[in-house]
Order: sequence, then C-alpha cells, then structure tokens
Amino acid sequence: MTVSLPLVPSGSNQVASAYRDRRRNVEINVGKACNNKCVFCLDGMPKKEDQRFIDFEVMRAELERWYREGHRSVGFLGGEPTMYPRIADSIRHARDLGYTRIALATNAMMFRRMRFVDQLIDAGLSRVTISMHGHTRELEDRLTDVPGAFDKKCEALANLRKRRDEGALKDGLSVNIVLNGWNY
Repeated sequence: MTVSLPLVPSGSNQVASAYRDRRRNVEINVGKACNNKCVFCLDGMPKKEDQRFIDFEVMRAELERWYREGHRSVGFLGGEPTMYPRIADSIRHARDLGYTRIALATNAMMFRRMRFVDQLIDAGLSRVTISMHGHTRELEDRLTDVPGAFDKKCEALANLRKRRDEGALKDGLSVNIVLNGWNY
C-alpha cells in the first residue's frame, strides 16, 4: 500500500501527515468547573470563584470572529464542557455559522443519558473525545476520585458508540488517556 503525503513547505517545522485535518481548528475553554476530581489535574480543584463559565454572548462573538478568520473546526473543552449550561446553544451556533467539525473533550459523565447525547448531536456535535485514564474500575475511580466513574464512562461510551455506528458522529469518537505514575 502506498500513502501519498502532502508536501510541506520548505523550511517548515510541520510534519506532513495523511491524517491532518485541513480545516483550521480553534478550541474554546468554557470554564474550569468539573464534576471529576482527577488527582493529576493541572487545574486542581477550582475554587468557588473559578466555577464561572464563559458568558454566552462572549462565546457567540468568539465563534463568529474565529469563523470570519477562516476557522471551520471548533473544539469545546474545560474543566468539563458538558457542565456549561449553554453548551447545546454554543454547538448549535457553531453549526449555524458553518463550522464543519464541532468537537467536545469530555469526561463523559453526562453522556450516560442518551437524551443528552441526542441533544448535542442534534445541535451539531460531530466528534467526542472521552478522557478515560484507568483500564480497571479501581484505577479509574481512584484517578478521578469519583466512585463508579469507570462504569459511568463505559455506559457513556456505549451510548456514543451506538450513535457513531448509526452515522451521527461523522468526525468520530476517541479516548484520551493522561499517562501518569498510577497508570503507566
């Protein structure tokens, strides 16, 4: 099998990749609030004053600005972006502007509810990356400091896989693992 890689401009420090998404991507942090307490998190446990979310009008303006500047891919992250009360509205606004890839990096706790999965997909969500850091119940629950986290994430993953297999998540589903001294 032969793979043809795109040419990289002379002097560029970029690596040619057959997998590089040609849409310009922007990532928007919706806030630090999170429903996990991962022992390795760089943000630590946000203080009460850090539990705020981005103002929705600021979110709209940022999405519009980035779209005008040529971005066609957006990722929402946080803390935990599914805790943002306006996440469905933000995804819908991105879709209505014309973003062709709308992604979410999540701990997946909210995706245990199929109705929530469908709400975000209907709004325009096209890709989900789940953070899962332990390969056993004991390890995942220990790393997130949430009893039952492993089973909850497996349930969410099953819901998302079902919708992906039905063609709803056109840009895919992936798992992100943070390597650390407990799982590596």
